[in-house]
Amino acid sequence: MFHFSVELTVGEQDVNYRNHASVNKYLVFFNKARIAYLAALGYDFDSETINPGLIVAESHCYYKKELGLGAVITVKCRIREINQKSIVMEFLITLKDQICAEGSVTLLYFDYQTSKVTAFPARFIKDAQAYEGLAAL
Repeated sequence: MFHFSVELTVGEQDVNYRNHASVNKYLVFFNKARIAYLAALGYDFDSETINPGLIVAESHCYYKKELGLGAVITVKCRIREINQKSIVMEFLITLKDQICAEGSVTLLYFDYQTSKVTAFPARFIKDAQAYEGLAAL
C-alpha cells in the first residue's frame, strides 16, 4: 500500500520529438516524488548544503504505458525496505487509474566529504518505519 502520492504534469521538457515522455524522465518523476515524500516526513537530504545526503546505488523502471505531453500523472511512492545505510523506495506512476510505470530505487546515505556510505540518523529510521509500518531494525 502506498501512503504517499504527488501529482505531476508531463511538460515540454519531459517529452521527445514524438511528444512521449522520454525514458529517463520516468526516473525524474520518481525523484520528484521521493523528494516530496521525504519533505512530508520533515527531511531534506538533497540541498547542496546538506551533508551527508543521498546517492543512488541502483534503479529500476518497468514501462507499462507511454505518457504524453500535458498528461497529469500520479506518482505514488513508499519505503519498502530500510537499513542502517540504505533505503529501497518503490514507485508507481498512474494516469487515470492506469499503471504507466513501476520501479524502485536503492538510496545510500552518503558522506560527500569523505566519499563513504554512513548510517542514517536514528530519528529518520524511526520516523520512516512508523510512517510505513515497517518493523524496527
